[in-house]
Amino acid sequence: EISFYNQMNLPLALLMLLLIGLSLFLRWKATSGNELLRSSLPAIIISLAVSVGVILLTGIKGAGYVLFLFSMVFTVVVNIQMLSRVIRSGVYFWGGHIAHIGFALFLFGVLASSTLEHSKQIDLTKNVETNYRNIEMTFTGIKPIENGNKYAFDINVNRGGDNFVASPIMYISDFNNSLMREPYIEEGFLRDIYFSPISYNDQSDNSSSASNAAVQKSESSPKKHAEILSVEVSTKPFISFVWLGVVIMSIGFLLALLRRNKVNRLDG
Repeated sequence: EISFYNQMNLPLALLMLLLIGLSLFLRWKATSGNELLRSSLPAIIISLAVSVGVILLTGIKGAGYVLFLFSMVFTVVVNIQMLSRVIRSGVYFWGGHIAHIGFALFLFGVLASSTLEHSKQIDLTKNVETNYRNIEMTFTGIKPIENGNKYAFDINVNRGGDNFVASPIMYISDFNNSLMREPYIEEGFLRDIYFSPISYNDQSDNSSSASNAAVQKSESSPKKHAEILSVEVSTKPFISFVWLGVVIMSIGFLLALLRRNKVNRLDG
């Protein structure tokens, strides 16, 4: 399970981030403990304040996760501090610090999206509003797409005044004749919402099989039956930080590479 890998890798990631931050305060050959504490104290105080704010806003719990959050914030604060010292030296000197900031943001995205994720399987009856974690959902019907080879299941969604239509897809694969599912993802900077279809049933006599009912809705039933779409609704906060961290880390790596090439040309 994901929680197992989080627990196994958390201490390693925590130690790595702390070393990235503290190593920038070490001087060549020798640095006493008092000197290290004195030089890093402002960053520690700022990191503690920011960490407390993030905990209050996100609800991150657990000693290990709190320490990991602090180490991530500490790494970002220290590298911003060091970046401010070399900002006038030219863009080629920014690479390492930018890469470290990106790496810390990437790890924060991994931590937050995995530990703060909420997920629940919900049965949506057609034209009946259902509420989950302040997300109002109403299943409105089915529409064939891609020349009738696939079926989109439209869900009207209202989240804090933000209205959109989620259309997860199900279809029978021509390759292995099995039911295939494609989730709908509503992307946001602070939170992504996943609507993953599970099954559809119009509760008619010839729709007892979930896989058949998903794509073979009865059109000639003499009675009206309740149409039910089962979906798994998942909220994944801060997953955008994963991609943001990767982009920032790549920019830092590129700058560091350009600086190395420039140094090699001067030495040559």
